[in-house]
Amino acid sequence: MEYIKNYKDQMTLRHSFNDLASSTFGIQFEEWYKRGFWNERYIPYSFIVKNKVIANVSVNELTLLINGKLKKAVQIGTVMTDHQYRNKGLSRALLEKVFEDYDKQVDLYYLFANHTVLDFYTRFGFSRRKEHLFSKKLPTEQPDKMLRKINLEKDIHLLEDYCTNRKQQSQTFSSLHTEGINFFHFLHVFSNDLYYDDSSESILIFKVIDSNIHLFDCISKREVALDEPIQALSMLGENVYLHFTPDQPDDYRVHPIDSTDDVLFVKTTSPIELPRYFKHPVTSQA
Repeated sequence: MEYIKNYKDQMTLRHSFNDLASSTFGIQFEEWYKRGFWNERYIPYSFIVKNKVIANVSVNELTLLINGKLKKAVQIGTVMTDHQYRNKGLSRALLEKVFEDYDKQVDLYYLFANHTVLDFYTRFGFSRRKEHLFSKKLPTEQPDKMLRKINLEKDIHLLEDYCTNRKQQSQTFSSLHTEGINFFHFLHVFSNDLYYDDSSESILIFKVIDSNIHLFDCISKREVALDEPIQALSMLGENVYLHFTPDQPDDYRVHPIDSTDDVLFVKTTSPIELPRYFKHPVTSQA
Protein backbone atom coordinates (compact mmCIF):
# COMPACT_ATOMS: atom_id res chain seq x y z
CA MET A 1 0.00 0.00 0.00
CA GLU A 2 1.34 3.43 -1.00
CA TYR A 3 0.30 6.92 0.12
CA ILE A 4 0.02 9.63 -2.56
CA LYS A 5 -1.59 13.05 -2.92
CA ASN A 6 -2.24 15.71 -5.56
CA TYR A 7 -2.04 13.46 -8.61
CA LYS A 8 -4.79 14.90 -10.83
CA ASP A 9 -2.55 14.99 -13.93
CA GLN A 10 -1.58 11.30 -13.62
CA MET A 11 -4.17 9.72 -15.88
CA THR A 12 -4.13 6.17 -14.49
CA LEU A 13 -4.55 7.30 -10.89
CA ARG A 14 -7.12 9.96 -11.80
CA HIS A 15 -9.23 7.39 -13.65
CA SER A 16 -9.00 5.03 -10.67
CA PHE A 17 -10.05 7.89 -8.36
CA ASN A 18 -13.00 8.53 -10.68
CA ASP A 19 -13.98 4.87 -10.63
CA LEU A 20 -14.02 4.82 -6.82
CA ALA A 21 -16.03 8.07 -6.69
CA SER A 22 -18.51 6.68 -9.19
CA SER A 23 -19.02 3.41 -7.32
CA THR A 24 -19.22 5.16 -3.92
CA PHE A 25 -21.21 8.33 -4.66
CA GLY A 26 -22.36 8.01 -8.27
CA ILE A 27 -20.33 11.07 -9.30
CA GLN A 28 -17.60 11.63 -11.90
CA PHE A 29 -14.77 14.17 -12.02
CA GLU A 30 -13.42 13.60 -15.54
CA GLU A 31 -15.42 16.26 -17.40
CA TRP A 32 -14.62 18.72 -14.60
CA TYR A 33 -10.93 17.92 -15.08
CA LYS A 34 -10.97 18.07 -18.89
CA ARG A 35 -12.64 21.48 -18.87
CA GLY A 36 -9.87 22.80 -16.61
CA PHE A 37 -11.98 23.40 -13.49
CA TRP A 38 -10.16 20.86 -11.29
CA ASN A 39 -7.65 23.40 -10.03
CA GLU A 40 -4.82 23.30 -7.49
CA ARG A 41 -7.21 23.94 -4.57
CA TYR A 42 -8.75 20.45 -4.81
CA ILE A 43 -6.22 17.89 -3.56
CA PRO A 44 -6.92 14.16 -3.15
CA TYR A 45 -5.06 12.32 -0.38
CA SER A 46 -5.13 8.62 -1.23
CA PHE A 47 -3.84 5.15 -0.53
CA ILE A 48 -3.18 3.07 -3.64
CA VAL A 49 -2.49 -0.59 -4.30
CA LYS A 50 -0.99 -1.50 -7.69
CA ASN A 51 -1.97 1.89 -9.17
CA LYS A 52 -5.53 1.54 -7.89
CA VAL A 53 -6.98 4.13 -5.50
CA ILE A 54 -8.45 2.18 -2.61
CA ALA A 55 -9.09 4.99 -0.09
CA ASN A 56 -9.33 8.77 -0.31
CA VAL A 57 -9.90 11.98 1.61
CA SER A 58 -9.94 15.18 -0.48
CA VAL A 59 -8.93 18.69 0.59
CA ASN A 60 -10.57 21.85 -0.74
CA GLU A 61 -8.53 24.96 0.11
CA LEU A 62 -10.70 28.07 0.47
CA THR A 63 -11.44 31.12 2.57
CA LEU A 64 -14.57 31.82 4.59
CA LEU A 65 -15.83 35.31 5.37
CA ILE A 66 -17.42 35.05 8.83
CA ASN A 67 -18.86 38.12 10.57
CA GLY A 68 -16.65 40.35 8.40
CA LYS A 69 -13.42 38.43 9.10
CA LEU A 70 -11.51 36.25 6.65
CA LYS A 71 -10.70 32.75 7.86
CA LYS A 72 -8.49 30.24 6.06
CA ALA A 73 -10.27 26.91 5.79
CA VAL A 74 -10.05 23.38 4.49
CA GLN A 75 -13.27 21.74 3.38
CA ILE A 76 -12.94 17.97 3.44
CA GLY A 77 -14.82 15.89 0.90
CA THR A 78 -14.89 12.72 -1.21
CA VAL A 79 -14.14 10.55 1.82
CA MET A 80 -14.36 7.01 0.40
CA THR A 81 -12.85 3.55 0.72
CA ASP A 82 -13.09 0.56 -1.61
CA HIS A 83 -15.39 -2.03 -0.03
CA GLN A 84 -12.57 -4.59 0.18
CA TYR A 85 -10.47 -2.27 2.37
CA ARG A 86 -13.07 -0.85 4.76
CA ASN A 87 -12.81 -1.01 8.57
CA LYS A 88 -9.01 -0.87 8.45
CA GLY A 89 -8.58 2.72 9.68
CA LEU A 90 -7.60 4.12 6.25
CA SER A 91 -9.86 7.20 6.42
CA ARG A 92 -8.50 7.95 9.89
CA ALA A 93 -4.91 7.70 8.63
CA LEU A 94 -5.63 10.01 5.68
CA LEU A 95 -7.39 12.58 7.87
CA GLU A 96 -4.37 12.61 10.17
CA LYS A 97 -2.12 13.33 7.18
CA VAL A 98 -4.38 16.26 6.25
CA PHE A 99 -4.15 17.62 9.80
CA GLU A 100 -0.35 17.28 9.73
CA ASP A 101 -0.21 19.38 6.56
CA TYR A 102 -2.72 22.09 7.50
CA ASP A 103 -2.97 22.52 11.29
CA LYS A 104 -0.57 25.47 11.23
CA GLN A 105 -2.03 26.99 8.06
CA VAL A 106 -5.79 27.18 8.58
CA ASP A 107 -8.30 28.45 11.12
CA LEU A 108 -10.79 25.64 10.64
CA TYR A 109 -11.68 22.41 8.91
CA TYR A 110 -15.21 21.49 7.97
CA LEU A 111 -17.15 18.88 6.04
CA PHE A 112 -20.65 17.66 5.27
CA ALA A 113 -21.49 14.15 6.50
CA ASN A 114 -24.45 11.86 5.92
CA HIS A 115 -26.39 9.92 8.54
CA THR A 116 -24.17 6.82 8.26
CA VAL A 117 -21.02 8.55 9.62
CA LEU A 118 -22.31 11.17 12.04
CA ASP A 119 -20.41 9.63 14.95
CA PHE A 120 -17.15 9.13 13.06
CA TYR A 121 -15.96 12.73 12.80
CA THR A 122 -16.51 13.64 16.45
CA ARG A 123 -13.54 11.36 17.23
CA PHE A 124 -11.28 13.90 15.48
CA GLY A 125 -12.56 16.97 17.31
CA PHE A 126 -15.32 17.92 14.85
CA SER A 127 -18.61 19.19 16.27
CA ARG A 128 -21.98 19.35 14.58
CA ARG A 129 -23.27 22.82 13.65
CA LYS A 130 -26.86 23.56 12.70
CA GLU A 131 -27.58 25.39 9.47
CA HIS A 132 -30.67 27.37 8.48
CA LEU A 133 -32.55 28.40 5.37
CA PHE A 134 -33.79 31.97 4.96
CA SER A 135 -37.11 32.88 3.33
CA LYS A 136 -39.31 35.84 2.55
CA LYS A 137 -42.50 36.46 0.62
CA LEU A 138 -41.90 37.48 -2.98
CA PRO A 139 -43.11 40.89 -4.17
CA THR A 140 -46.06 40.92 -6.55
CA GLU A 141 -44.79 43.60 -8.94
CA GLN A 142 -43.95 42.62 -12.50
CA PRO A 143 -40.14 42.48 -13.03
CA ASP A 144 -38.68 45.02 -15.46
CA LYS A 145 -37.05 42.38 -17.65
CA MET A 146 -37.37 38.66 -18.19
CA LEU A 147 -34.63 36.30 -17.07
CA ARG A 148 -32.41 34.77 -19.75
CA LYS A 149 -31.59 31.09 -19.38
CA ILE A 150 -27.85 30.46 -19.50
CA ASN A 151 -26.54 27.89 -21.94
CA LEU A 152 -23.61 26.10 -20.32
CA GLU A 153 -21.74 25.77 -23.62
CA LYS A 154 -22.40 29.18 -25.18
CA ASP A 155 -22.13 31.14 -21.92
CA ILE A 156 -19.20 29.35 -20.29
CA HIS A 157 -17.01 32.48 -20.45
CA LEU A 158 -19.75 34.52 -18.77
CA LEU A 159 -19.84 32.02 -15.91
CA GLU A 160 -16.04 32.03 -15.64
CA ASP A 161 -15.93 35.84 -15.58
CA TYR A 162 -18.61 36.15 -12.92
CA CYS A 163 -17.24 33.41 -10.68
CA THR A 164 -13.70 34.78 -10.86
CA ASN A 165 -14.73 38.39 -10.23
CA ARG A 166 -17.75 37.94 -7.98
CA LYS A 167 -18.42 40.35 -5.12
CA GLN A 168 -19.28 38.75 -1.82
CA GLN A 169 -22.89 39.62 -1.04
CA SER A 170 -22.75 38.64 2.64
CA GLN A 171 -20.34 39.74 5.34
CA THR A 172 -22.15 37.41 7.75
CA PHE A 173 -21.09 34.16 6.09
CA SER A 174 -19.79 33.48 2.58
CA SER A 175 -17.06 31.54 0.80
CA LEU A 176 -14.17 32.75 -1.39
CA HIS A 177 -11.80 31.06 -3.85
CA THR A 178 -14.40 28.44 -4.72
CA GLU A 179 -14.51 28.74 -8.52
CA GLY A 180 -13.55 25.09 -8.97
CA ILE A 181 -16.31 23.77 -6.71
CA ASN A 182 -18.79 26.22 -8.27
CA PHE A 183 -18.17 24.78 -11.71
CA PHE A 184 -18.58 21.21 -10.50
CA HIS A 185 -22.08 22.23 -9.42
CA PHE A 186 -22.73 24.06 -12.68
CA LEU A 187 -21.73 20.99 -14.70
CA HIS A 188 -23.32 18.25 -12.64
CA VAL A 189 -26.01 19.67 -10.35
CA PHE A 190 -27.47 22.92 -11.68
CA SER A 191 -26.77 22.81 -15.43
CA ASN A 192 -30.48 23.47 -16.21
CA ASP A 193 -31.02 26.02 -13.45
CA LEU A 194 -28.71 28.88 -14.49
CA TYR A 195 -30.22 32.27 -15.42
CA TYR A 196 -29.00 35.79 -16.09
CA ASP A 197 -30.88 38.80 -14.73
CA ASP A 198 -30.15 41.90 -16.80
CA SER A 199 -31.67 44.35 -14.34
CA SER A 200 -29.37 43.40 -11.45
CA GLU A 201 -26.50 42.12 -13.65
CA SER A 202 -26.52 38.87 -11.71
CA ILE A 203 -26.41 35.16 -12.38
CA LEU A 204 -29.20 33.41 -10.48
CA ILE A 205 -29.28 29.68 -9.77
CA PHE A 206 -32.70 28.49 -8.71
CA LYS A 207 -35.46 25.89 -8.94
CA VAL A 208 -39.23 26.29 -8.60
CA ILE A 209 -40.58 23.70 -6.15
CA ASP A 210 -44.24 23.69 -5.04
CA SER A 211 -44.79 27.36 -5.93
CA ASN A 212 -41.69 28.40 -4.01
CA ILE A 213 -38.36 29.59 -5.42
CA HIS A 214 -35.27 27.88 -4.03
CA LEU A 215 -32.41 30.28 -4.78
CA PHE A 216 -29.07 28.48 -4.53
CA ASP A 217 -26.76 31.32 -5.49
CA CYS A 218 -26.66 34.92 -6.67
CA ILE A 219 -23.42 35.84 -8.45
CA SER A 220 -22.63 39.43 -9.36
CA LYS A 221 -19.50 41.42 -10.14
CA ARG A 222 -20.85 44.40 -8.21
CA GLU A 223 -22.39 44.86 -4.81
CA VAL A 224 -26.09 44.14 -5.21
CA ALA A 225 -28.87 44.51 -2.69
CA LEU A 226 -30.38 41.04 -2.72
CA ASP A 227 -33.86 42.47 -3.15
CA GLU A 228 -32.86 43.44 -6.71
CA PRO A 229 -32.37 39.93 -8.10
CA ILE A 230 -35.21 38.62 -5.90
CA GLN A 231 -37.48 41.08 -7.71
CA ALA A 232 -36.71 39.25 -10.97
CA LEU A 233 -38.22 36.08 -9.47
CA SER A 234 -41.44 37.72 -8.32
CA MET A 235 -43.76 36.18 -10.93
CA LEU A 236 -42.44 32.64 -10.55
CA GLY A 237 -43.59 31.75 -7.05
CA GLU A 238 -44.94 32.89 -3.70
CA ASN A 239 -41.85 32.71 -1.48
CA VAL A 240 -38.11 32.59 -2.00
CA TYR A 241 -35.88 30.31 0.06
CA LEU A 242 -32.17 31.15 0.20
CA HIS A 243 -29.66 28.29 0.33
CA PHE A 244 -26.91 30.70 1.39
CA THR A 245 -26.59 33.40 4.04
CA PRO A 246 -27.92 36.88 3.21
CA ASP A 247 -26.09 39.94 4.47
CA GLN A 248 -29.07 40.91 6.64
CA PRO A 249 -30.37 37.60 8.07
CA ASP A 250 -32.79 39.43 10.39
CA ASP A 251 -34.82 40.52 7.34
CA TYR A 252 -35.81 36.90 6.64
CA ARG A 253 -37.77 34.10 8.23
CA VAL A 254 -35.39 31.44 9.54
CA HIS A 255 -35.89 27.70 9.07
CA PRO A 256 -33.61 25.16 10.81
CA ILE A 257 -32.39 22.35 8.58
CA ASP A 258 -33.21 19.08 10.31
CA SER A 259 -31.96 16.62 7.68
CA THR A 260 -29.54 13.88 8.75
CA ASP A 261 -27.76 14.11 5.39
CA ASP A 262 -25.32 16.87 4.48
CA VAL A 263 -24.80 17.67 8.16
CA LEU A 264 -22.14 20.32 8.79
CA PHE A 265 -19.24 19.40 11.07
CA VAL A 266 -16.58 21.95 12.07
CA LYS A 267 -13.15 21.61 13.72
CA THR A 268 -11.37 24.85 14.63
CA THR A 269 -7.68 25.51 15.19
CA SER A 270 -8.27 29.06 16.47
CA PRO A 271 -11.20 30.76 18.26
CA ILE A 272 -14.07 31.36 15.82
CA GLU A 273 -17.63 32.43 16.57
CA LEU A 274 -20.06 31.31 13.89
CA PRO A 275 -23.23 33.36 13.31
CA ARG A 276 -26.33 32.26 15.19
CA TYR A 277 -28.13 31.66 11.87
CA PHE A 278 -26.24 30.85 8.70
CA LYS A 279 -26.19 28.61 5.64
CA HIS A 280 -22.99 27.55 3.92
CA PRO A 281 -23.44 28.31 0.19
CA VAL A 282 -24.66 25.19 -1.58
CA THR A 283 -22.66 25.94 -4.73
CA SER A 284 -19.37 25.80 -2.81
CA GLN A 285 -20.22 22.65 -0.87
CA ALA A 286 -17.93 19.72 -1.69
